[in-house]
Amino acid sequence: MLTYDRLLASIPLPLVGGAIAGWIGLIPITLGVITGSLLGCALMFVSLFVVPPET
Repeated sequence: MLTYDRLLASIPLPLVGGAIAGWIGLIPITLGVITGSLLGCALMFVSLFVVPPET
């Protein structure tokens, strides 16, 4: 599996992790989802501009 494929596969993981942390943990679920979304956006930025797909 290529590095780009791993990046694309890992984009939803922070969002799910933040939602689970908010649901189970002591933080509000909205804060967990927002934090996970920001991390997912950072991974999207990396996958588009730092490690672009090779053709």
